[in-house]
Amino acid sequence: MLAGGIPNFPPTTTGAGGAYLGSSEPGMFVIDPVLATPGANRAPSDDSPGETQVLPSSDGGSPSPRISAQSKNRVRVTKNNAVYGKVEGAKRGADKFIIPRTRELRPVITDRAEATRRFMRLVTDLLERCEQVSHETGCWLYFTAQHTSAREPFLHFASPRIRREAKAEVEDITNRFNRLFLSLIAARNQETKELHKKLLAAMEKGAQVEKDLADARDAERTAIIEAEASKNELAFRDAEIAKANAELEFYKAKLRLAESKGR
Repeated sequence: MLAGGIPNFPPTTTGAGGAYLGSSEPGMFVIDPVLATPGANRAPSDDSPGETQVLPSSDGGSPSPRISAQSKNRVRVTKNNAVYGKVEGAKRGADKFIIPRTRELRPVITDRAEATRRFMRLVTDLLERCEQVSHETGCWLYFTAQHTSAREPFLHFASPRIRREAKAEVEDITNRFNRLFLSLIAARNQETKELHKKLLAAMEKGAQVEKDLADARDAERTAIIEAEASKNELAFRDAEIAKANAELEFYKAKLRLAESKGR
């Protein structure tokens, strides 16, 4: 148990693969096993057709070589030929530590559950590599990691030598990282809560705007219906007035005719 009640988790040793940490060699990086084959580090050219594979002849004759297409497309990664870019964030002291990537970075995982599973797989692998490099080289090594949506204590590893020679300092560093991760998670949760509140407020405001718009459209339709009814009523009244005027003119004409006969 570390200072401050922080549990001292034993190093996890499951998983395989991953990059070595804490190497003192500036050009040290993980090489694809394929590149370790003889002649694999030669750049393809017109003069060197690449790796050949000898296959038995179908007619029982001499074997026939086949040129591997993969060897033609193989790329040699060096500091001067960092085709996949360079690792960002690596430093030696205050200076940048140049490490060419041996493969292209994968896309960012947006699904939280999948990101957590991927985090655990890769970090477990790194923990195993941490133990391996510290065991083989006897180096001082400290590693820690935590996921942004974690609900469990953070993962960390301290090499046997650094635990033995700087026990109190390791406990202090571990406690500091614990407080750091807790504060980051709390801030992230608070930020998430604030964003959630703002989202709810925006949704409520949007719903109110939609309701007001619907009411305005209903009022507009009602006004149009009423205007159409008024228009029809005016047309009906105009027709009645025209009919009355026609009857009036008819009786006036009959009256004039009767008066002319009486003379």
